[in-house]
Amino acid sequence: MELSREIKITPIKVNGSRTELNVIEIEVSHDKGGYNMFTGEQRRTGIICSIRPMGRHDGCCSTIIDGKTEHMGFYTFLVPCGRKSPKKLEMVANEILPLSEKIVEMFLEGQYQAIANMMTSAVRAINL
Repeated sequence: MELSREIKITPIKVNGSRTELNVIEIEVSHDKGGYNMFTGEQRRTGIICSIRPMGRHDGCCSTIIDGKTEHMGFYTFLVPCGRKSPKKLEMVANEILPLSEKIVEMFLEGQYQAIANMMTSAVRAINL
């Protein structure tokens, strides 16, 4: 894993055709927080985990945006963290990495809230 602004867990291939979802990217990163002008929500500062479906083919990578719920990604707030901490990012990513196969299965079944609960409880166990 590379320590930078975010830690990308190796994308996991999913069976699909050329025009369908074929990769799910799991990324642990630091969010500076702030006010979202589109949704009106206030985002907290801390470590988040984003899960995004992607389409990879012919050397290109694209996020799939087609309005279908099963193709939309989401993020989960995991740990409050005022400043970006590479050490904390790595610790959180190491907790999420073993869950990646299970996350993909649950994502494809549409169990988004269950994924968020599973990741939050796994990270809570390391007491950051």
